[in-house]
Amino acid sequence: MEYKNILFTVEDGVATVTFNRPKALNAMNSETMAELLSAVTHCKNDDGIRVLILTGAGEKAFVAGADISEMQEMKPYQALAFMEICPETDGHARFCPQDGQTQHQFRLRPCPR
Repeated sequence: MEYKNILFTVEDGVATVTFNRPKALNAMNSETMAELLSAVTHCKNDDGIRVLILTGAGEKAFVAGADISEMQEMKPYQALAFMEICPETDGHARFCPQDGQTQHQFRLRPCPR
């Protein structure tokens, strides 16, 4: 998949996703969430990837949250679907803070079924 809103790299078993919408404070729109899901799926399917690092481009924000400009034209059911696109990355993985680490360090773990 070609990415427009994220940068995705893998080097020495470490995958990095950089949210790359600094003018929008890296706010998550549906396209960005779909790209994130694609990158996470890639990580899930590559046994050589041990770590996934999430970071944000720009100097002001890691991720500002949902892109409300995309949501303002939605009906309530559409907004609910928008919010549910990626919280558990389609059942593939969860982003969980590591014990004893800061909230900005994450580990990719399989979802319990």
